[in-house]
Amino acid sequence: MTDDEAIQAATAAQNPNPNVNTAPPVLPKEVEGWLKTISPGMFDNYKQMESVWNHPAAQFSVTLVRDPAFRGAISEINQKFQKNMVLGYEITWVILIWTLRAWRLSKAGTWLTRLWVQAWVSMVFWWGTFFLIPWLLWGKAYQTVLATVVRAIIHQFWA
Repeated sequence: MTDDEAIQAATAAQNPNPNVNTAPPVLPKEVEGWLKTISPGMFDNYKQMESVWNHPAAQFSVTLVRDPAFRGAISEINQKFQKNMVLGYEITWVILIWTLRAWRLSKAGTWLTRLWVQAWVSMVFWWGTFFLIPWLLWGKAYQTVLATVVRAIIHQFWA
């Protein structure tokens, strides 16, 4: 057996499906720019890139990054982001929820009522944390991000 035949046999043994194209995936320009800004030099090795590219989370991210509305909304949120304002809103929200929870629990007479109060106050807290406060801070840009993420999730699992 010659060296060329041995190389071909080893390649065939490593690749169970010889009809599969082993060329590196072609990334859209937006995705390349996004990956380079996140961690320059991380994707220089093809094998590492191939394992990351085939992951469902990477495909989900690519779906998001390809959408120009998503990229615009993220950049708008980045421009409007003020750490102290976000922190102030969140601290105020936590104190408001603590006060609401203490007031409602003081009126609850049974353990079942206490469980119900804890459940609905927790739901109000998480709704305010993930939807109300960001909407107050970033408005339409946050709505665009949420809509794009929901569309990408639907595309990832049901398309």
